[in-house]
Amino acid sequence: MLGIPDVKKKLLGLFQRRHPGWLMSLGDSLPPPDFPLVLSLKPPLEKEVLGAQEAVRSWIRSWRELDPALGEVRWFDVKWRYLGEQRLPRELVLPDPESVVRHLELSRGWREALRRYGRAAELFPQIKESFAESRHELFEMGRDDFERLLETAAWLVRNPRSGLYPREIPVSGIDSKWLETNKRAVSSLFHKLAGADSSSGDFHERLGLKKPPSLARLLLLDQSLRETAGGLRDFAASAEELGKLRMKPELIVIVENLQTGLSFKDIPGAVLFLGLGYKVDLLGRLPWLDGIRALYWGDIDTHGLAILSRARGYLPRLKSALMDTETFLSHRPLWGRENTPWTGTTPANLTPEEEDLFLGLRSGRWGENLRLEQERISWDTAWPVISRAAEERAS
Repeated sequence: MLGIPDVKKKLLGLFQRRHPGWLMSLGDSLPPPDFPLVLSLKPPLEKEVLGAQEAVRSWIRSWRELDPALGEVRWFDVKWRYLGEQRLPRELVLPDPESVVRHLELSRGWREALRRYGRAAELFPQIKESFAESRHELFEMGRDDFERLLETAAWLVRNPRSGLYPREIPVSGIDSKWLETNKRAVSSLFHKLAGADSSSGDFHERLGLKKPPSLARLLLLDQSLRETAGGLRDFAASAEELGKLRMKPELIVIVENLQTGLSFKDIPGAVLFLGLGYKVDLLGRLPWLDGIRALYWGDIDTHGLAILSRARGYLPRLKSALMDTETFLSHRPLWGRENTPWTGTTPANLTPEEEDLFLGLRSGRWGENLRLEQERISWDTAWPVISRAAEERAS
C-alpha cells in the first residue's frame, strides 16, 4: 500500500528528474510529457488486510479525504472470501505538473520558475533547453539576483574581452562582492551563451574581466633594505610592483603562518615572505631573487611539502627548516589532522629526506592524515633553528 507520504516521495524524485521537460513544454504552450500521470497505490490483497485491518481502514480513509486539487483517486470494487465486498483506492491520476507541485507544496516556487524560464527563453532562445536544467537559477536565487544574472550574462557576451574590473560592469546592482557570491551561476550561464568552458581556467579570464592583483606580504628584515623601500618594514604589493624594487637581498625566508612571520627579528640581508601558500609562483616573476639563498618553513603536512617543492622550482637554492621527520616525531602531542591531503603525484623537487617524510604522511605511516602546524612548535625551539639556518652560507 502506498500512503500519501509514499506518493510524495515518488513525486519528489519524479519532479527532480523531469521538471526541465515540463518547463520547456509549458513555456512553448505544449502539453507536458508524462501527463496525465497515473500512480498505482498498490492496494493490498485480502490476506494482507486480515492482519492489519485498522491500518488499511486508515489508509482508505486518507485517500477518500484527499483534496481533489491534488489529483483524482480511482477506486475499484472487490469481493473477498472472508471480508466480502470492499471498495479500495487503486491509483492516483495527476493531470498536470501543477498537481504534482501542489503535493510537494512547491506551487509558489514552480510559478516563479515558469516565469524565470519564460524570461530567459525570451532573451536567450538558443539556450532554453539547457537553461531548463538550471535548478539553482530557476528555484533558489533571489528574484533581483536572477534579473541581475540575465543582464550580466548578456553584457558579458556582448563584451567578451572588456578588460574591466567587476566593479566597472555597467549593470545596476553588480559589484565584485555580488559577482563573487554568484560566480558559479554567472559562469554557467556565460558558458551556455558563449560556448566557453565554465570549469577550466581562471574565472575572470573566462569572462574577459580584469582580475584583481594577487598581493604578497613581505617584511624587510634589514635596515639597508628598508632604505630602498622608503623605510617600510612590513608591506604588501603585487608581483608586478615588487619586481620594480631595486634591492639586492642575500636571503629570502618564506613562512606560512602570519603570527610566526610577524615574530621574526631582523636578519642581516633578509627579506621575509608571509603566507604565500601556492602563490609561490610569483617568486619566479621577481628578478632580484635570481640565484638567491632561500629558506622555507611551512607546516609539516602533504600540502606544506608540496608548496616547498613548488617554491624550489623557482629557487633552486631553497632549503627547508623544521620540516623533517625528527621535528615531526618529537612533537607528537601537538599533531593535528590534515582534512584534505594533497592528491597529486609525489612532488618532484623534494630532497630524499623530504620525500620520505611526504610519503610517510600520505601513506599513514604514523597515523591517518596527520600534520604538524608550524605555529604549534614553540618559539623558543623554533627561533634558534631558524637563526642558525639563516646564517649558514650555502653553496
